[in-house]
Amino acid sequence: MQQPVSDRVRVVSAQGPAQLLNVLGILKYQLRNEANEYWEDHLVLGGFYIQGSDENLARMKEVCINISKYWNFKSVKYLSDDDLSISSSFFEVVESVKQKLNIGFFERIYVCRNWQPFNEILLECCPSAVKVCYGDGFGILDIKGATDHQPSINPRGYWKLNQAYIFAPVEIESKCFSLVDDFIQPPIDYLISIINDIASNMTQLKTYAKSLTDNSEKKLTLVTTSNFTESSSVRPSLGWLWLLRVVSAANRRLLLLKINTLEKTLNLIQQRANSTLAQREALMYFNQVIRYSSINEFIIIKSHPRETLNQSSVLCHMLSQRGYEAAVIDKNFSHLPVEFFFNHLNFSKIISCSSSSSLTAKLILGIDRGRIFPFIDRDLRKRYLSSFYCSNDERFEKLWINLLDQAELKTFSPLRLLDY
Repeated sequence: MQQPVSDRVRVVSAQGPAQLLNVLGILKYQLRNEANEYWEDHLVLGGFYIQGSDENLARMKEVCINISKYWNFKSVKYLSDDDLSISSSFFEVVESVKQKLNIGFFERIYVCRNWQPFNEILLECCPSAVKVCYGDGFGILDIKGATDHQPSINPRGYWKLNQAYIFAPVEIESKCFSLVDDFIQPPIDYLISIINDIASNMTQLKTYAKSLTDNSEKKLTLVTTSNFTESSSVRPSLGWLWLLRVVSAANRRLLLLKINTLEKTLNLIQQRANSTLAQREALMYFNQVIRYSSINEFIIIKSHPRETLNQSSVLCHMLSQRGYEAAVIDKNFSHLPVEFFFNHLNFSKIISCSSSSSLTAKLILGIDRGRIFPFIDRDLRKRYLSSFYCSNDERFEKLWINLLDQAELKTFSPLRLLDY
């Protein structure tokens, strides 16, 4: 999308593909509704929190760069974990980042949240800039205040955000709505149009999607794995907790002793422990899938981009052994936002543990709410450790179902977890 040339500068940040789609929806809304405001836009990527191989990180960056071509960014920069490491003074890191970005003065900055090193450092790069928050997912307002229990890495404390542009507002932690001066809620159609515009031009994805379903006439069921049920967040047995602590302690000793035989033994134990963790998480998904589907459906599994233990493939194997037709989306496409697949695969059911795909499936595909299954398996939720998005608190379940009700009407009103 082309915009007129301007000498007014904005910095737009994104911590992954979903966040980038979200902020592009906001920018499109502002372009259509803020008359005569044209900007020179610079995109800054980083804070991906990708573990595992360098290939995983490279794929995430590639997806973001390809999505960014939708907008007329003057520059696209990436900040690595090393760039954001606070090894000395916070303000020295800020100066280093400013030099790397080489943008100079900017009037506005867009962030997903006002905490985590990536956001805190960028917000400090131009203290006078108008600070705009666009939320996580499609509406979770995730910001911190001056008195928050989690201390800021900035000696000045957390920056106050001037504006929040939120499509489907959700307040998980108390008082987030009151921590911004100006709250704007654009129509969600701006976000959906961004998703559809980009996805419709992805010819390689279209070809792959066709090949995936060419040999099956069954109805398609999408299963998404979640970053927040990744093995480290699934409640382990006490035996495995003890073993992993032993391995961790022994590895620290090995740094001093360098005993090769013991090191190989402990590495083998760690590999087996990881295998068991993957099996446990896959079994958790498996129990949910067989509860809400049948062997008359073709199960397509979309792994989370941050998956590290190959849980999706383990789940696929479990389902195949049970008689299901199942497939995992190829790694060349697994880092794409799941919403892009909705333009090329006609899913009739969604089974999602913690994913905005439940909302967008309703908004894009029009899937009946009764065939979308997020957060409704009580036994499953008991396995979660505490995390920001996924809790065994039943209020979260009620809030999410309320969001689906709103998606059915395409009209979202602010929701607060404390109200449930």
